[in-house]
Amino acid sequence: MNLMIVEMLGWLGTATYISAYILLTTGFISTERIYLNLNVIAAALVMIVSVAKASWPSVFINFFWGLITISQIVNYPLILSQWVKPIFQRFMMLSLGCALSFIFAGNHYVGVHILAWCSTVGYSSSYLLFLNGRLGIIEFHQWNFLVAIILIPQLLWVRNWPVIAIQVFWLGIALLGILHQYQRGKRI
Repeated sequence: MNLMIVEMLGWLGTATYISAYILLTTGFISTERIYLNLNVIAAALVMIVSVAKASWPSVFINFFWGLITISQIVNYPLILSQWVKPIFQRFMMLSLGCALSFIFAGNHYVGVHILAWCSTVGYSSSYLLFLNGRLGIIEFHQWNFLVAIILIPQLLWVRNWPVIAIQVFWLGIALLGILHQYQRGKRI
């Protein structure tokens, strides 16, 4: 497939993700079902550009995001044990420490890619935990903020501009969500 067409599909996926979120939060979409369907379409489009750029963490993030979203559309419950959240949090901290060790030791390539794979686990796990009521809204925003930041270096490495745009958008949304919750007086 022509690289220009692939890039355009990636930008269409980015626009679909962002538009769906804005339409849902502003009330222009009346049902969550439409939002979820748009998310599946966006995930598929972003996966295409990510495969073309060999941005494998982004491929897996969007694959799992789409899979989790499809489970919500068809009303298939994803059962989680009480241990999923603490295991997820410990895994993320251990992986981040490992990645930073590689970066500080001068092996930037390995460190950046470990960070990117951490973001894959982070996005997928936080989305799943949030949809199943195991992660509060402020924690969800905090994790999304963190994993967006740690994915961006790998996306820059492979020049996956449509997905970089999504990450910048999620950074802003997560930050606004965190600030909004603090303004309402909620604590972590």
